Amino acid sequence: MFYLASWALVLLLLGLWSTFMWLATAVVDWSLRAAGGLRAGDLVVPEALRAWLPAEAQDTLTALTQSVLGLFDAVLSAFPALASAVGVIGGLVWGLGAAFLVALGIALHAGLWWWQRRRGPQSVPRFAP
Repeated sequence: MFYLASWALVLLLLGLWSTFMWLATAVVDWSLRAAGGLRAGDLVVPEALRAWLPAEAQDTLTALTQSVLGLFDAVLSAFPALASAVGVIGGLVWGLGAAFLVALGIALHAGLWWWQRRRGPQSVPRFAP
């Protein structure tokens, strides 16, 4: 009974781990591909934030943005290429986590076996017919 419960727990954790990794890789892949469509000119300070910034800060922020536009374009254009590696990296991380969970299941199984063996033989009550 305890063996079944321990392996059921391991399988439940494996299912949760798989779902989490599937969702995480999908979100990261989507965000990298969507960011690849951006251009550095699209990165502007929102109007709501401009109302709260002093004029000097707006000028400094605009000058800083203009000075690094080429770098922004290079980084943003590399995002779709990075998105293709997300599946591989996600698969490797999932595999490591799954291997850890299977090792946990084996350790639980061995621990339960050792615990039952150490307790010694237990007499099973029998009911007279």
